[in-house]
Amino acid sequence: MLPSRKLIHVVLALAKASDLDLLKSGKVLSTAKEQAAAEELADMLRGYDYLSSKQFEDISAVKSEAVVEAMRRGLSTPEKQRQKLMELYDAVRQLMDSDRIYDLLPRSSEAVVTSSRIALSALDERRI
Repeated sequence: MLPSRKLIHVVLALAKASDLDLLKSGKVLSTAKEQAAAEELADMLRGYDYLSSKQFEDISAVKSEAVVEAMRRGLSTPEKQRQKLMELYDAVRQLMDSDRIYDLLPRSSEAVVTSSRIALSALDERRI
């Protein structure tokens, strides 16, 4: 069985190659635990939108509508979207050691992050 860090690496590699759908084939991973943990990670990555993140929501709450709209336009460029996606990938890479991921996803994703951490921890448990 893959340890959690290696599984995270596999999922991020698939995400960067736009091949997350390969996880559903059942041919990439060898155990049900790995598959479940990978799908939880993939769900966080699919359809990522920084404009829905807790971080953007918090910033928007203290800014005027004009400033928020200017921020949205600035973040809509392909370069900025890629930059924010790379920040997400980095946060996923550090998922087991940092809470940074919570800021980059919508508040509604908190349960998914917690569930993902539990699934990943199960991969690292040693069997007797």
